[in-house]
Amino acid sequence: KTAGTDAGRSWWSELPKLYLDNPSNEMTWRVAGQGVLHFTQMAWGKTYKIGCGIATHCDGGRTLIVICHYSPGGNMVGELIYEKGYPCKTNKHCRTGKCSTKSGLCKK
Repeated sequence: KTAGTDAGRSWWSELPKLYLDNPSNEMTWRVAGQGVLHFTQMAWGKTYKIGCGIATHCDGGRTLIVICHYSPGGNMVGELIYEKGYPCKTNKHCRTGKCSTKSGLCKK
């Protein structure tokens, strides 16, 4: 539980550290070269499935490896990372009918 949460936080933290101003919100080779591909994949707007696994004892127990697969995959050069919009406030704002008012995002 902790290793997966820590990995997710680490990947999401790439945003303020490395992600340069990108007003078009488009995945470009410049964006890809900034070392933010974990963040952009997590934020990829068309991705709605994720599966993660943790491997332990790979080198005698000193290392944990966290791997996640996303579907549909993202980080496609020339596509938007996510659609910009206003946060949802009620379920009627979401095509799925489910608004997380805490995050302002629609849930499936």
